[in-house]
Amino acid sequence: MSTTTTSVTTDARISATRTPLDAIKNQVKAEWVEVTPAMATALLDANSHNRRLREVVADGYARDMTADRWDVNGETIKICADGRLIDGQHRLEAIEITGITAVCLLVTGLPIEAQKTTDIGARRSYADTLRWEDVKNEDTVSAIVRRITLWNAGYRVKTGRHKVTDPEMDATFASVPGITEAADFGVTRAKGAGIPPAQFGFAYWLLARIDAAGADWFMQRIADGVGLQLGHPALVFRDRLRREREALRGRGSLSADLILGLLIKAWNSYRAGDSITKLQLPTGGLTSETFPTPR
Repeated sequence: MSTTTTSVTTDARISATRTPLDAIKNQVKAEWVEVTPAMATALLDANSHNRRLREVVADGYARDMTADRWDVNGETIKICADGRLIDGQHRLEAIEITGITAVCLLVTGLPIEAQKTTDIGARRSYADTLRWEDVKNEDTVSAIVRRITLWNAGYRVKTGRHKVTDPEMDATFASVPGITEAADFGVTRAKGAGIPPAQFGFAYWLLARIDAAGADWFMQRIADGVGLQLGHPALVFRDRLRREREALRGRGSLSADLILGLLIKAWNSYRAGDSITKLQLPTGGLTSETFPTPR
């Protein structure tokens, strides 16, 4: 351990392997602080050298803080030696939005060069968390959990515009029954339907809430087409999906919204005992207001 007291300039980088420890300790300080909304505003005002603020991220953090799902985990808010904010703008924005004071680990005295190596590592996914918990089919489970969270929040189309947070995913996974079973159903049966396992599993979960036995039979027929008579909604759905794929001519993939919307329409016809010749989507396309509701 070095005892050298060489000074560190505020502009030069600090090496984790070569800069003397005492010099780092002399300049860089870490302290637990209760960051108030007023403090957050002041720090954000010094945010002149940061990436563009992503509102969906800040809004997600704000929801977690409001719901008391924001935990202390050692993540830091980093401040340059000249007072500029290096890292933590989304957390600070959430504190400002909610008006809630949050305990944060504040690191000050860093050189501006530190920003170049901040947030460049591989992001931990929710599937990684599930893998550590020994959850089977973790990638499919993660995707289904996300879609259920969005569905329960009222989002039906263009769901990529809403950032679901890991604490929200945790709350869904802990409180909603049937998720791992839906993932297993999707993984083992989706290939026959030509639908991604997570989409197939989410659809199964959605329908099984209404009629578990009916959903099991209907989704199995979507996958294998066995015994379907002309006019059966499951057969009409399979034919419609085939035509949609052919129209793509190998360019891209079918929209998850389109697949789910058509599948729900077919399910509703099946539940009503109807024989149909086609599946019609709403004029003007699928929106949150026109998206079909499973019955």
